[in-house]
Amino acid sequence: MRTDLSSWLADAFLEGQRIRVTNLDTLQTADFKIAIIRGNNATFDEKIEFTAELPLPWWLTGTLSNVRVERIAAIVEFTDVDWYMQQNVVLEAVLDRLATPPVEDF
Repeated sequence: MRTDLSSWLADAFLEGQRIRVTNLDTLQTADFKIAIIRGNNATFDEKIEFTAELPLPWWLTGTLSNVRVERIAAIVEFTDVDWYMQQNVVLEAVLDRLATPPVEDF
C-alpha cells in the first residue's frame, strides 16, 4: 500500500505485470506478479496484491518503509554482431487469471 495514496495505475503498473520489490535497507529482492490493483484513494488504486508463485520472503512481512517497486520483463539481448537481427518474443496467457475478481472495496 502506498502511504501517500498515490496511484499505481498512473505510474504504469498493471495487473498481470511482473514486479521486483527491493528492501533498500538490506538490498534483498523478491519478484512477484500483480494480481489486483485496488484501493480507497481517489482513483481506487493505491494497493496492489500479488499472485503467490513462491513463498513470501521472511523480510517482506510486517511493515516496511524503505522499499523500491519496479517493473520487470523478459530481456532480449543484442551483441555487436547481431544487433540488426530480428528476435522473437513469445507471449503466453496465464489461464488462471483471465477472469476479473469481484470488487470488494467500492
